[in-house]
Amino acid sequence: MLPFALPAVVLASSGGVLAVFAQAFWGALYLATVLVGAAWLWVFADTRRTGKRPNRSTLTMMAVATAALGAAAVWPTIEPHLIAMLKELFR
Repeated sequence: MLPFALPAVVLASSGGVLAVFAQAFWGALYLATVLVGAAWLWVFADTRRTGKRPNRSTLTMMAVATAALGAAAVWPTIEPHLIAMLKELFR
């Protein structure tokens, strides 16, 4: 088993966090996409180099980072509907 690929997970997670919380949403989203893609490439390259499968924890964290990036990407579409629903709920 490959050891936990902490650098790749940190890259991917920081990209998702940047995309969600940054003021410059689109720029941060593009940067996050590059970071998550680079992190996946890192994991795959390390897998090919060593010939061993990545740890389940590495793949789990990479999946979480990818899901966070996906949520950030669709947030502009979801936000207006969510705000309207919350306003209705708390009237």
